[in-house]
Formats: sequence, C-alpha cells, structure tokens
Amino acid sequence: MSETISVEEAARILGTGRDAVRAGIRDGNIPSIRVGKHIRIPLPSFKSLLSGESKLDESEIARQIHLMSLRSELERLNAVSEVLVRQIADIEKDCRPNGFTAYLEAAR
Repeated sequence: MSETISVEEAARILGTGRDAVRAGIRDGNIPSIRVGKHIRIPLPSFKSLLSGESKLDESEIARQIHLMSLRSELERLNAVSEVLVRQIADIEKDCRPNGFTAYLEAAR
C-alpha cells in the first residue's frame, strides 16, 4: 500500500489536524479510498493536489481509487490463498501412507 497515505500522514504534510483532512475528504476536495475500517489517500492524487499542477479530473480520481481498491483486494486474496495452500499441504501430508493412519487416530 505504498501508493497511499493515511489521514494522519496527510494531516502532518498539510500541517493540520486529522479532522480537517477528513472534512476535505468528505467535501470531495481530497480523494480517498476506504480499505476496511481505514481511509487511505492515493499518493499520486495527493501530490498533484499539493503541487497545484492541475485540477484533478474526477474520472482520474475514480480510476485511481478503483485501482487502489483492486490492489487491496488482490493483497487480501493472496494472503487467503497462502493460508489455503498451507492447509492443503498439511492435509496431503497426513494422507500419505502411514500419515493417513496418524490422521485418523488424531481425529478420534
């Protein structure tokens, strides 16, 4: 998630409080994405906002937020798949000759 910053980090950069950043998010002045219970701010959009280079296009903000959301979901799915792979390996190990007998005894 290095492409996003937290509300607290944005507040530090702006020299303001978290409530002011949240108000900017609520008003639509600061692009954001919700990741679970956390609010994250896409770093490229935030940098553009700070530099004043150009007014952020709403479609670009939406695209960046969608991209961050997809990356977050991909990270979550990768973590889940790692757990499932380990569980399958454990079951396969228990189903080998002699291992299956131990598996049945442990299940009793």
